[in-house]
Amino acid sequence: MNAFFAKKLDEYKQEHQSPWNETIHFYGVPIIIASLYVFAAIFPLLIWPLTGLMLLYCLNGNRGIGAALLMFVISWVVYLTGANHWLEGLMLFIVGWTLLVFGHL
Repeated sequence: MNAFFAKKLDEYKQEHQSPWNETIHFYGVPIIIASLYVFAAIFPLLIWPLTGLMLLYCLNGNRGIGAALLMFVISWVVYLTGANHWLEGLMLFIVGWTLLVFGHL
């Protein structure tokens, strides 16, 4: 890895260690992933990559298996009830990204 990317990776790690940023990410990222499950109801091939992404996010860091199981259940409920609810999915997506943007202020 060259020096530029190593420096950017270090900056990224430092930005994501504050309690405020971690709290916002704890809620914002799962909201984004849940919103994508609504779209997965329309495009079912997305369901397995999304499930893998969600599990990786929840098992990374201090979120633990409880958070992973909770997000797994919530995401599958969203998926199973999400057909024809693309507007709600879009709203969840926007809310999740808005939280992440404010988490970096």
